[in-house]
Amino acid sequence: MKSNICVVCLNNDFAKDVAHKFSDATDMYFADVAELIKFDLLDIDKAIEVCGLDYVKKIERNKVKNVVTYDNTCLCMDYTLLNDDENLKAIKENCVIVCIDLSLATYKQILPNDIHNIYENKLNLSMFSTRKKIIKGYSDIIVAYKPGDNILNKFSNKLVEYYKQK
Repeated sequence: MKSNICVVCLNNDFAKDVAHKFSDATDMYFADVAELIKFDLLDIDKAIEVCGLDYVKKIERNKVKNVVTYDNTCLCMDYTLLNDDENLKAIKENCVIVCIDLSLATYKQILPNDIHNIYENKLNLSMFSTRKKIIKGYSDIIVAYKPGDNILNKFSNKLVEYYKQK
């Protein structure tokens, strides 16, 4: 039985928050894979410029393969890391993938409003339905969320249902 949980969502900050709170509530370890990669590379843009994208992808894949083998860990995974065949294979072998499913209205509501994210938010909104379909297809469990829901209870209940079926 898989002892690791990988939380994914089209809003990475929301996935991180849910994964962190769940790990605290259940005494699991927590890992933010994107942050671990950033820590290793220090400056991703400079690494791409100097070493090339293939080098950075190799570092990312190695980090994903390593982190998913941690024991009793709730991790959050960036969409771009999940949407890579090698990463997905390693994650599927070692983790239960839980998708926090947001409606477009909820997604818009929880987007950061700072000026630096305006372009990124517009890009994400234009690709919302496509990415949502992809991420749900990768997932073992889908937890629908709307504001006001107790996400930890819904998350826990879905996990219990999943493990009972296994």
